[in-house]
Amino acid sequence: MSVFLLHFFKEKSRSFDYERLLSFFDEVSEAKMADVSETSSEVRIEYRHPVLRTKADFIISRKSTVHDIYKLDPQYLDVNFRLEMPLMTPFYSAKKSV
Repeated sequence: MSVFLLHFFKEKSRSFDYERLLSFFDEVSEAKMADVSETSSEVRIEYRHPVLRTKADFIISRKSTVHDIYKLDPQYLDVNFRLEMPLMTPFYSAKKSV
């Protein structure tokens, strides 16, 4: 299945408060952290809408996964955080996820 990718960038800085991000997801009952091993290159937070049964995955990775990042404005830096959701996600569910 094809997925929509939304990468997050920050202006002139790569610093990102991952603890704050993870504590936010701790309070969202529909979100849970997927199992992570010591060799994993990413942390995946799985969000599942309880009524619509749609999904979205929020991913923190060790390295950038942005394709052709060199083509982007160098003023904005990838913070290695992205959202993945199926392309066929209804608009209402997509709005609730983001």
